[in-house]
Amino acid sequence: MLIKCANALSREQELSGPEVVSLLMGWGDTFTSHQYVPIYLNGLRAYLKGVFPKLGERV
Repeated sequence: MLIKCANALSREQELSGPEVVSLLMGWGDTFTSHQYVPIYLNGLRAYLKGVFPKLGERV
């Protein structure tokens, strides 16, 4: 029953022209203008603490 409901909802979905072409060409369903990279906050914190030793001290 859940699958029938999901199929009914997705069947009613409208798709834009670029989205249809992207799906037909196998390019995926997301559009991004650039690449994302992870930011490792622990490394950044350690670097900033090394450059600014008093950073984060309670006054």
